[in-house]
Amino acid sequence: MKRTVAVLLILCLLLPAAGVNAEDVHFALRSRDVGACKKLLGDVMILVVFVNTPQHPWTDAQRDAVYRVSYSSLDYIKKDAKKYRADLRPTLGFLEFTVSTEYNKDLSWYWEIIHNVYGENSIVQVYDRYRKDLNVDEAPIIFMFNSWDLSHTYTSYVDYPGWDEEFCVIFCDTKMHNNYLTHELYHQFGAIDLYDYNNEGVARQAQKYFGKTTMGCTGNAMDDLNAYLMGWTDTLSANAIKFLKATEGLR
Repeated sequence: MKRTVAVLLILCLLLPAAGVNAEDVHFALRSRDVGACKKLLGDVMILVVFVNTPQHPWTDAQRDAVYRVSYSSLDYIKKDAKKYRADLRPTLGFLEFTVSTEYNKDLSWYWEIIHNVYGENSIVQVYDRYRKDLNVDEAPIIFMFNSWDLSHTYTSYVDYPGWDEEFCVIFCDTKMHNNYLTHELYHQFGAIDLYDYNNEGVARQAQKYFGKTTMGCTGNAMDDLNAYLMGWTDTLSANAIKFLKATEGLR
């Protein structure tokens, strides 16, 4: 009984509550159920979009490499979801668009696709259209470039709090590892990095309590904390709670 009360008390201190500012919530819990992509559950069509730029159009060989590795990544996703008995039925879809500029941080290529290709003002409207037309619960978009840069995910809880333009950008070549897509896709649905270039304490505690994890770039399996953040579980495991306590104030 004492142990149960202690765990409940810890949860009350760590979890969001009505009237509490996001800044007062543990950094590792701020991403749950926010933004345009909330829970990775149900029928999910993962849309991989090949983006042709003037200097980096896609070739048949490069597309074939992405197809192969994407389906391998899908197997990892299914395996992760099965581990947590999550109700997830993921499939893949592929599209291809051409833009007039190279990849850039001002997102002019992105808005060209949203405005000119889809005729919408926001990717939220695009997601709503796909959910209806494809009859799915979620239709996350991953933009693929065959040039090279650091792959990343735009999320409302990291980049622009309250901003719903959530999507992934992946830069790839024929040497992509077999679960390259999972890490960025999981970010889109609330998963957080369990490595920290600015504070090694996060990575140390993640290694201690979760071992090797996809979100720590140390393995190919999902961890308990990120399973909770993506909606695969409704409660935090004992290890996840210990991690939260150990990392309070590190970011």
